[in-house]
Amino acid sequence: MDPVPYEDFFQPLEFYDLDSNGAISTDEELYMFPNESVQLRVKQFSAEAGVSFPAVAVSTKGGNYEVFVDYAKYRIDTDAATDITYQSGVGIRIRAQIVTLEADLNISSLFGIAAAANAQQLSGTLWFETMGISGPQISPLIPLPAQLSVESVQAAMQAAAAIKSNLYNPRDVRLYPQVFGYKEPPAEEREAEANEAASVLGQP
Repeated sequence: MDPVPYEDFFQPLEFYDLDSNGAISTDEELYMFPNESVQLRVKQFSAEAGVSFPAVAVSTKGGNYEVFVDYAKYRIDTDAATDITYQSGVGIRIRAQIVTLEADLNISSLFGIAAAANAQQLSGTLWFETMGISGPQISPLIPLPAQLSVESVQAAMQAAAAIKSNLYNPRDVRLYPQVFGYKEPPAEEREAEANEAASVLGQP
C-alpha cells in the first residue's frame, strides 16, 4: 500500500526515553521498529482479472507490471476488529512500472529488469521514495524518476545504501512513522471467525 501516516490508523506512538535524559533521540525512535526486511513484490495488471498481486516472476508479451523493492525498519500492529496486521515504521521503496515487449523475461529482480530494458525487451520508469525518512542530508540523495536502465537502478541502489547509512544520524534525519504494508488473515481463519460469530448470535 502507499505510505500513510501512522496516526491515520493507530494512536500516536509513545516513544521510550531509554537514557532518561528527557529527550527522544533518533536511536530511541528507531527502537520502536525492531524488525528489518527487504522485500520484492510483483503486481500484474490485466483487462480480464484487474490486478493480480503477487504475480509470477516470468513475463508475458505485452504484460503490464509494477515491481516493488522495499527496505523497511518496522513493527507489526494488528487491527483488533479485522485481525489485519499492518507493517508500520520507516523505509525505502524502489518501484518500477514496466511493459514487456517479449515473453519469458525474468522480472523478479531490478537488475534483470534493467538489463532487459537496455536490450529493448521492455520499457518502463523507475521511482524512488522514502517512507517516513526525511532531513537535510536525505533529500539531496533521492534520485529523480528515470527511464529504466542498469544505470538508473545502480543510482537507486546507491541512494538506498546512503540513506540507510544516515538513519541513525540525529542531526540530519527526521522520522515520521508510516503504515506501508498489510496482511489479511487466511481465508479459512476469517471463515472460522464468521462461523463463531454466527453461532454466538444464534444464526444458522
